[in-house]
Amino acid sequence: MIVAGTLLGALVTGGWLLQRGARTGTFTTYEGAQLFESVFRRIQNDYVDPVSDSALYVKSVDGMLYELRDPYSTFLPPDRFARLNESTTGNYAGLGVEVDLRDGWLIVVTPLPGGPAERAGVQPGDRIVEIAGKSTKGWTNEEASKLLRGKPGTLVSVKIERPGVSAPLEFRLERSTIHQSAVRRVSLLGDGVGYIDLKAFSDSTAKEVTGAVSALLAKGMKTLILDLRTNPGGLLTQGVRVSDLFLNEGQKIVSMRGRVPETNRDYADTAQQR
Repeated sequence: MIVAGTLLGALVTGGWLLQRGARTGTFTTYEGAQLFESVFRRIQNDYVDPVSDSALYVKSVDGMLYELRDPYSTFLPPDRFARLNESTTGNYAGLGVEVDLRDGWLIVVTPLPGGPAERAGVQPGDRIVEIAGKSTKGWTNEEASKLLRGKPGTLVSVKIERPGVSAPLEFRLERSTIHQSAVRRVSLLGDGVGYIDLKAFSDSTAKEVTGAVSALLAKGMKTLILDLRTNPGGLLTQGVRVSDLFLNEGQKIVSMRGRVPETNRDYADTAQQR
């Protein structure tokens, strides 16, 4: 009777706390933890389909961040975190080949210089018809990427059809670490107009842009188009260093503000224009 009475008192008290929080819209830390645990166990025991604890925790985190309504606050599981690291370092392990979808097939746009695909003789325009013995008909770029990439030193077989060659070509390629250049294209247009296509702010962006600008100046560039249309962003420090190339010395570039005073920071141009 003592145990039952104690349990009943705890249930009544817990229910009263949750009801009070629901009425007022605010919960203490203890009440909030009770509410989360109550909902968690109810879903775990009574939801129409079984859901693992790990899946519920991930969904809880996703929901909590979603309700912040902040597009820059998000949870990155391992696969998305790996893609973020790839975009900020420019490095990944694979064959070093850019592909595009055409008529339901994967077509080689270009093999990256020095990569396994280029060294093996893969050419622009080649159609990749099989990867690891699987037909690629109707595949997406993401599906192909999962098989083309892997740990450095591992092998993958690729079958290719090439215009003008009757029989398919088979390659067995060893994956290696590939560095993707942040600067996609550099050219000097008419009337001394330089053009730089910058696709990301990775850890080598400032160095690559500096080299591209120097090369264009040597060819007689007078004005420059810096194309950022497909650039999703990247490292703040690299964005600041690229801005530093074009702004006047002392000119303000960007400011950071946060809850903690130590995170507040102002960035200004420190070098002369190139």
